[in-house]
Amino acid sequence: MTIHFTVDGAAVPKQRPRISGRRAYTPKRTKDYEERVLNEFRSSYSGFYPAFGKDVPVRICISVIQEIPKSWPKKKRAQAESGEIVPLSRNGDVDNIAKSILDALNGFAYEDDCQVTTLMITKQYGVNPCAEVRLGEDR
Repeated sequence: MTIHFTVDGAAVPKQRPRISGRRAYTPKRTKDYEERVLNEFRSSYSGFYPAFGKDVPVRICISVIQEIPKSWPKKKRAQAESGEIVPLSRNGDVDNIAKSILDALNGFAYEDDCQVTTLMITKQYGVNPCAEVRLGEDR
């Protein structure tokens, strides 16, 4: 079984927990993005949860498409669209983006993200920013 879904909009890297008094909480921006990820997953999968049982190893491939800066000249924008230029700026480390997505899917795609045995994530420029996620058994 393979599950594929797309989360429209800019991918949000997992932010560090904030502390208020004695309580730690997840920042709103991260929480909202994780909710969007889960909603898209639920839209693409209609079976029982978790989709992959607790003894099933899971492979996840994530393609992050980042918006090409509007301030760039046409030539540089064309290079970014063709893949000649890749995002190296500080708008999201791939490991933190993956963490947001993996945490959002806990309990729904798999019982725990420790079941993920293969994780592949790429960042590139494109016209429509999004995160494309593909999950399947890793056998």
